[in-house]
Amino acid sequence: MTDDRISENIEEYLEVLYRNGSNKEQVSTTQLSKELGIAPGSVTQMLKKLEKLGYINYTPYRGASLTDEGMRIAQKITRKHRILEKFLFCEL
Repeated sequence: MTDDRISENIEEYLEVLYRNGSNKEQVSTTQLSKELGIAPGSVTQMLKKLEKLGYINYTPYRGASLTDEGMRIAQKITRKHRILEKFLFCEL
C-alpha cells in the first residue's frame, strides 16, 4: 500500500503511535482509546488491520509499536502537519 492511499483514520493512528511511542515503545490500547476518543474494541480492530498492512507490531494486552515502514509514514504525516500549522499560524 502506498502513502497516497492511506485513510485519515490510519494517519491518525500512526501519528498518535509516533507521538506516544518514541524509540519503538509499545503504546497501550487504553492510551490510544483515550487519546483518539474511540472505544477500546474499535482500537483493537484497527490495530489488527494496521499490523496486517505492515505498519505496526501489535501484541494483545500489551499494545502496539510502529514498524520501520509505519515510522517512515508517521514521520512524513507529522512533518506535513507541522508545516501546515506553521503556515496557518503565520497567516493569522
